Amino acid sequence: ALSRLPPSYRTISDSVSVTRGELAALVGVRLDLFLSILPRDETILITDTRDHWAAPWIRTVAQTGVMEVFANHTFEPNRTLQRGELAKVVDELLTIVKNRFPENKFDWENQNVDFSDLLPRNIQYESAAIAVASGVMSQLEEGRFELTGLVSGEEAMGVVERIQDIYTEIF
Repeated sequence: ALSRLPPSYRTISDSVSVTRGELAALVGVRLDLFLSILPRDETILITDTRDHWAAPWIRTVAQTGVMEVFANHTFEPNRTLQRGELAKVVDELLTIVKNRFPENKFDWENQNVDFSDLLPRNIQYESAAIAVASGVMSQLEEGRFELTGLVSGEEAMGVVERIQDIYTEIF
């Protein structure tokens, strides 16, 4: 199955930094069964992905609400992904899991995480705290989160695998 995927997909794990399009492809491929059961907003308009190799997966993650399409209808698939954006995607995926399986109590709920570089009043704090409390993402040295830090292919792959493990355990 991996050999049938575009060459660009097969090199993601070796990348020094990952783009939004590459993350969409990772999520779309690795979590395809999970995403297939979610409702989709077919009215989503994206103007900058038609010729991008990850276009089918970008459409899927956008229509399911896992990744954001910006107000100007762009996805910016070639923009380098930051850790804060990755935490937002993790938060969205874990919220979907929590809502699909409300009978389960999840370890990451209602946990406060202290970051040396991110205060609770920051708009991105909650996503970062959930991503770390769930074990999907890690704090960096000295308790930092680094919202604007770049995401490596290895980190992105690990994050998607941990989400996949959480979903597989429940489902």
